[in-house]
Amino acid sequence: MTYRLIIGLVAWVSMTSMASADWNICNKTGYPVQVAIGYAKGKVWWSEGWWEIDPGGECLAVVSGDLANKYYYYYAAHLEVGGEWSGDYNFCVSDNAFTIKNRSSGDSLNCEGRSYDTEGFIEVDTKESRSWTTNLVD
Repeated sequence: MTYRLIIGLVAWVSMTSMASADWNICNKTGYPVQVAIGYAKGKVWWSEGWWEIDPGGECLAVVSGDLANKYYYYYAAHLEVGGEWSGDYNFCVSDNAFTIKNRSSGDSLNCEGRSYDTEGFIEVDTKESRSWTTNLVD
């Protein structure tokens, strides 16, 4: 009886871990970082933040579940020492926690006109994977 219970528990844990699919961002630096993400949902572009990720390999799921898009975007900054991970894809951000509708097809971004800041995000090509991990390194 105990043997069957252990086998069943091992099988359940294996299936649960295989079913998990997220976009994880891991902080492989020696300092805390703050992360914002951008993505399309239908014809609308969104940005969300901020997640604080502790140093030394800490990971957080910034998108939970199977990934719906081939491309996602992120911006990250060191909290204590300056420096950032930025790119060529502009999204709106706020100083406080946020979820911002950036634009629909054909609309202009106009972050400042809506009392937000603009940051350049880095594009992540997930190659249509169900899950993805991005590592932030110095």
